[in-house]
Amino acid sequence: PRLQLTPQVRELLMLMEDDPVEAQQQLGLLESRLKMEDRALLRIVLLLNLQRPRTAKVLAESFLRELPDDPRTPLVHLLRNRAHLALGKAIALDGRLEEQVLRTLPARYQQELLEALSVDADARKLPLASLSYRLDLLANPETASASTEQQVLEQLRQINSLTQLEVISELHGTVSVVRAWVPELYVELLRKQGQHARALELLSQFLASAREHEDAEQVRRLEGLQIRMQSATRTRPYRIGVILPLSTTNRRVVQLVRETIDGLRLALIAEQEGRLPRVRMAQPELLDFEELERSGALATLTEVTPADNASLPWQLVFRDSKLNPDHTRKMIQELVEQEQVAAIIGPLTRRTSEAAAEEAQRFGVPLISLTLTRSVPDIGEFVFRNNLSWEQEIQTLLQHAVDYHQARRFLILYADNRQGREKMRLFWKEADRLGLEIHGAEPFSSQQKSFVSSFDAFTRKLRPLTPEQEETLKELDEDLEPEHPFDALFVASGSLSIRSLQIVFP
Repeated sequence: PRLQLTPQVRELLMLMEDDPVEAQQQLGLLESRLKMEDRALLRIVLLLNLQRPRTAKVLAESFLRELPDDPRTPLVHLLRNRAHLALGKAIALDGRLEEQVLRTLPARYQQELLEALSVDADARKLPLASLSYRLDLLANPETASASTEQQVLEQLRQINSLTQLEVISELHGTVSVVRAWVPELYVELLRKQGQHARALELLSQFLASAREHEDAEQVRRLEGLQIRMQSATRTRPYRIGVILPLSTTNRRVVQLVRETIDGLRLALIAEQEGRLPRVRMAQPELLDFEELERSGALATLTEVTPADNASLPWQLVFRDSKLNPDHTRKMIQELVEQEQVAAIIGPLTRRTSEAAAEEAQRFGVPLISLTLTRSVPDIGEFVFRNNLSWEQEIQTLLQHAVDYHQARRFLILYADNRQGREKMRLFWKEADRLGLEIHGAEPFSSQQKSFVSSFDAFTRKLRPLTPEQEETLKELDEDLEPEHPFDALFVASGSLSIRSLQIVFP
């Protein structure tokens, strides 16, 4: 039978959670009118809320030993485990009492029990038991939660046994996360085990069932899996797609594209010395798409005979993103379906990178984005990002200055634009965190032709002098001796302002 508590007992239980001191006083007034079993139950709860778990544990164990068949016993079992957890001990396991908790107590107590059992199973390295308890939580709408569903999905993804997936589907098939994900995971596992024909056959069946039940989200995922499996059989493992804004006229983006292509060229030279033609630009500020093609950078880079397995060629297949997300999606599809690339590098900007990442995830093709946007890899497990944040660059730079040059005092020369100001701010913040000193910061513009005033300010040559000091310098025919209150200079430059520094460092 379900546990039935009197209104007085229920009110005292709620008061103990909100104000245990007041509840203790109320219990003293009502204690003589309560049943012995209710008094014991209330005292255990009160001791727990007064942060006295050791005494609560002793009282709970005494109750369970002397009144094993009392209707309050399942709740007292829960309270004993609360005391165990408060004392840093493993929970007490009792299958009979746990079954009674799930059958006779309200949903919040059932949830407490199942969560405790799942955590205990995790600690004892019993992943399937832990998963089963969490699936029991999800089976009841009153105990289900989004966080539990996410935990279950992560645990399902770690299963590498077809039999275990079959058992879970049989026992917990009514749970939505099992119904939605186990078919896909089952097919993926078949594919990993080399059973491609069986995997594709089952995938078609699962896809038909999802369409019949009008489960749009599952249909989308299964169709993506089908595309990935079909394209995987056609992939050429040494062919890499590269998607960049090749036709852009934006000077800043042109510079980034040029640096990216140079980086790819160097990487391939390191792999196969001298086989990649150098990319030359027709104009200093604009990329010439035809010149890229003529140079060989947009074509097959090396040719070897099939027998030359020791030095198989890396092939780069270039596509222009045109800084347009919709066009980028089409180019990703073309790279995968027509060019059969094994992986993709790029794009550069946030919007095109997000579009490319979504398509790469759908096709199951690894994509290394070059964007500064940190959230792009969150789109899926096939999406990566290879771009240090400004914070990481500054942390590395400061650590080098301190470790190898014993620098403690810094000056900052920063470009007077958004990028320069932000880098200056980040440098100052990191220096403060490390206990370093900033002795000055001066801006400069991309049009600036001289840095004399900046360095005069840094070296205090512009400091005010007394009339006597001015007269002395005049008599000696000398300039004011500069001071050097710094060990190193940090230049926070934007991508276009760096050329101005040739004036500072000829």
